[in-house]
Amino acid sequence: MSARRLSTAASISPSLFARAQSIAVEHQNLSRELQNEYNSQKAQRVGELSPVAKAMGEWETANKVPESRIPFVAEREHSQRLVSHGAPAATPRPVNRRRASHSRHRRD
Repeated sequence: MSARRLSTAASISPSLFARAQSIAVEHQNLSRELQNEYNSQKAQRVGELSPVAKAMGEWETANKVPESRIPFVAEREHSQRLVSHGAPAATPRPVNRRRASHSRHRRD
């Protein structure tokens, strides 16, 4: 599990989160087995696990970061850590518009 996912899951108990993940995996495995051969006990168990598996799937989808955004997320999290430890946040320098406007209209 990535650091981003761990930080996002920090609002719930790690053991509860791990249990929900294992339930989702069990649901997936039983669903696969039911495709090959029907078993009423397995079908009942899949039904019992479905709400947790669905919630975990929705959580994964909501917390999925597109590959193109990963550098930006890492940079933002790094900046947040620096600020929380007392380092100033990196901010862009203001543009000196007066200097820029004079240099464009300069006559030789």
